[in-house]
Amino acid sequence: MDQYNPNSIWTGKQNQLDGASDSFASKEKHKSSINIDDLEEDSNVPDKKKSHGLLWFFIIVFAFLAGGAFYFFFLKPAQGPTVTVSFDKPDQVYVGDPFTFSVLLSNNSQSIIRNANIELVLPDGFYFVGQSSDTRAMPESVGDINIGEVVPKQDFHIISTGQQNSVGRIVVKVIYQSDSTGKTQFETDNSADVINGSPALGINFILPQNVFSGQSFPMVINYKNNTSHDIPNATLQLSYPSTFIFLTSTLAPILSNGNSWNIGTVKAFQSGSITITGILSGPPNTSYPFSGSISSNISGSNYTFDNESANVSIAQSPLSISISLNNTSTYIGSLGDYLGYTLTYQNNSNIALQNVVIQAILQGNMYDFSNFTSNGSLNSLTNTVTWSQANDSDLALLNPGQSGSVQMGLNIKKSFPTNGGKNYKLKVQATITSPTIPQNTSASSTIGMASLQNKIGGLINITSNGYRNDLGSGITNNGPYPPQVNQQTQYTIHWKITNYSTDVSNVTVSAYLQPGSVWTGQVKSNINILPTYDSTTGLVTWVIPGLSAGVGVNSPQAEAVFQIANTPSVNQVGQQVTLIGQTNLTALDTFTGQQLQSSADQVTSYLGNDSSVSNYSGIVVQ
Repeated sequence: MDQYNPNSIWTGKQNQLDGASDSFASKEKHKSSINIDDLEEDSNVPDKKKSHGLLWFFIIVFAFLAGGAFYFFFLKPAQGPTVTVSFDKPDQVYVGDPFTFSVLLSNNSQSIIRNANIELVLPDGFYFVGQSSDTRAMPESVGDINIGEVVPKQDFHIISTGQQNSVGRIVVKVIYQSDSTGKTQFETDNSADVINGSPALGINFILPQNVFSGQSFPMVINYKNNTSHDIPNATLQLSYPSTFIFLTSTLAPILSNGNSWNIGTVKAFQSGSITITGILSGPPNTSYPFSGSISSNISGSNYTFDNESANVSIAQSPLSISISLNNTSTYIGSLGDYLGYTLTYQNNSNIALQNVVIQAILQGNMYDFSNFTSNGSLNSLTNTVTWSQANDSDLALLNPGQSGSVQMGLNIKKSFPTNGGKNYKLKVQATITSPTIPQNTSASSTIGMASLQNKIGGLINITSNGYRNDLGSGITNNGPYPPQVNQQTQYTIHWKITNYSTDVSNVTVSAYLQPGSVWTGQVKSNINILPTYDSTTGLVTWVIPGLSAGVGVNSPQAEAVFQIANTPSVNQVGQQVTLIGQTNLTALDTFTGQQLQSSADQVTSYLGNDSSVSNYSGIVVQ
């Protein structure tokens, strides 16, 4: 039997070949041995678990640190380059006054910046000085930026025309590469706000709120330079209602219609004003808008500093008058037209008005007074017609609410002046007065006024003539004349246009070649626009975009010359041959908006305008 060893550990495999008694004894020993060992093992378990836990703790910490170091040195992506974008700009600007917006770049990365480019993007209402208004972004090349380098500022010259107290956000984009990242592109964006302050050159209106229809009234336009520097090339532009008639202004306008003024240079902090007098006509209780702007030409572009608007209403006049021409206020006249004017008046007050007098002044040089008719008296020196109780008994006393009318008639002249004028108008200014004054009215008399302007449409004329011998045109015509059967004869056709008093657009001249006539292709024009020929239809067309007033009056006619050839048939013997049909012209009158028309007769082989063959009748011979 084995000697008991208290320090031994039972394996469960020893003495398995011993006898039964030994086996029992072994089991007893085993049982006793396990109890002793368990007691010994239990006393050592806490220390072993503690040592094992510390070991695993240090293993995990080491693995974490090793992994972090591996990521930092081998897996972590390289840090991108850094470009700092800053600005040097005013926080607030005057509207319409150019200012400088400076962009500053600095390289704060650890590698050289390559191919840096700036793009400055403007908000609505901001513009690059001297550039098209469509230019909304401006690029600027910077190039390379060394480590730690601060690039000299990039200046952009900008102007704002936005609303006062509005804010515009200017965006700057910088696109670049770096040595450390190769061709990879980076973008750095930044933005800055600019406040629109007061306009550099401001305007304001002083207008009456209410006026009587037809009575003149003043309006004052004040302007002021709010900056500390002079502003050159200032221009004031006004927009009137269509029923307003400009009369006078304290500063002469650029054009006779009195809607624009050249103010010139406005000194620093200088103020000024323009007083305008005019007449507004319309029905009572109607409001009409007046608007204006002041601007200046800067670096070749026009910029607006300020806009202003105000409304004027028509008040009910105690004694009113209105004018109509041929039963309308929008009549457009033509040469030779009859003009029937009706002046309608009414007492709008609550008292009777005595000794009413009506006067009408006819202005313009297109009136023909030779057949003037009216019960009023005409002063032909001033072209003034007067009605009073002397020639109209209804005007002796006009009761409250009573109305009436007077008439006059005459014609438009049959031709336009040849002095180079254009856009002719018919103008009548009427005044009605009474010495009777309604209560609560501070005036020396009761007065009403009205005015009416009517346009006279333009006149355009086309002529069409044929020639056999036409060396002056530079085109040589061949063939027999008088024309012979089955023999080809060449002719030149001359179209000439005269345009009298208005500019015209979309001018179209056309005519058809007649049977037996063909287009040769020889064509000329003194306005560098040539007629064209449609061989399918035989139509010759001359399309002109526009002609000025006075073409053919104060300057040469617009002329086109083209050659055709005609071969008479045997059945035309003893007759004149029609070479080209009726010539028709259409054009748009840009002054009145009306369509103008003219026509010329067909051209035959009888060439009445060709003096070299005028003795011949143009009859076809065998």
